[in-house]
Amino acid sequence: MKTIITSIVSVLIVCSISLSQPTLEVVWQKRLYPTKVDFAKFSKDGNYIYCAVGNTIKKMDSKTGDFISTFDNVDSSFIYIVDRMQISNSGNFIVAHNGNGAAFVYDTRNERKVKQIQLGASAVTLSTDDRFLIFGSSRPESKGIVVYNLMNDTIERVINYQHNGINQIKISHDGRYFVTGSTVKNYDNTFNDQLILWDAVTMQQISVLESINTGTTFGGFNKLVFSIDDKYLGSVRRKPWEVIIHNLVSKERIKKSDGRSCVNIEYLPDSTSYMLSYIPAEIYDINTDKLIEIMNKYMGRTASSYSSRQLFVQNGDSIFLYTMKPTTSVAEEITNTFTLSPNPATDYIEVAIPTLKRGLGGVAPVVRVYDVLGKEVLNTSMSFLRKQESPVNTDEIPGQAGNDSSIIRLDVSHLPPGVYFVQSGNMVQSFVKM
Repeated sequence: MKTIITSIVSVLIVCSISLSQPTLEVVWQKRLYPTKVDFAKFSKDGNYIYCAVGNTIKKMDSKTGDFISTFDNVDSSFIYIVDRMQISNSGNFIVAHNGNGAAFVYDTRNERKVKQIQLGASAVTLSTDDRFLIFGSSRPESKGIVVYNLMNDTIERVINYQHNGINQIKISHDGRYFVTGSTVKNYDNTFNDQLILWDAVTMQQISVLESINTGTTFGGFNKLVFSIDDKYLGSVRRKPWEVIIHNLVSKERIKKSDGRSCVNIEYLPDSTSYMLSYIPAEIYDINTDKLIEIMNKYMGRTASSYSSRQLFVQNGDSIFLYTMKPTTSVAEEITNTFTLSPNPATDYIEVAIPTLKRGLGGVAPVVRVYDVLGKEVLNTSMSFLRKQESPVNTDEIPGQAGNDSSIIRLDVSHLPPGVYFVQSGNMVQSFVKM
């Protein structure tokens, strides 16, 4: 046991996590009960959020969170639900399916359903020029991928390939690729989750990114999402709930969630980070995969607006709107490093942080301590020039002129044994409480 603890401590001591700190700040939050938003997409300019509610689409003002209109279904007799909704790159059209083989096209400009196509659609997306509907089909005559011409209402092409259900399909932002997430039944009655990258011009397979055997359990994919530069692809599997990230340049898997249940991935609107929906959610740097921030809550279904730098989150019957603002305070910018001791700790830890010049007012950054679930267990914000009573105490120590350091002592004797994370400004370090 001592050897194991020593190994863990050695790893944690050297694994400080550099932060670029894109902060998600709550703009508003609402409880919609009994209304429930199943899917959501931002308008092109970020001013509105189109929400799939039951068998229709409602338009929401992103500034207030209020519904301001409801789309006209024209004929709702076959619209049981609005499932797996996607919005075109132009923002002019929304596509979805009804869970029973019908694909729908809505025009966001007149807020009206303009097409209903009964061709066994199981997942649907739209080409970047708004001309073609691309969807998965399980019908014998069109089993595979159907390319449907919206201009003349004809089937342009059918790409046949063996599957037992295409549950997700997504086209890249630049329109060069699309990806399918499907389930394939094997000869021994086991199943494989299959993730395939396709060329959107030639309609040829580029690479089978994943083919994972799920035994006799029917699995599938719950979400596919491209990063804004189309360099990365995130996918969410159902059996088990996990996230896999691929680099589409190398066509290689570069990350998989760590074994905890993870039901969502969202590339955030700062274009440099992504969020994994553990409980609670965690934010990572898109290029280094380093942990940036541990959120204080679970994040369910999400949608990002790159134009307005906003994130919409739906958890059950509650909805939230976040805006993404980089850290800009002088106090946080100067705190780009700190030391932490002792590690492991029993009664206290000392955090040594570079102070500000006296002419800047001696304002201290916030020091936060989190447990492994992301719950904040200590939080302090104080002046470097003022001593505090226990559990937080500060003492100035001499350093270089205009760049002194302060030691903040935190009482951790009351914390249960385990691993904890200390965040100050744009750095995070971990320690073990014995």
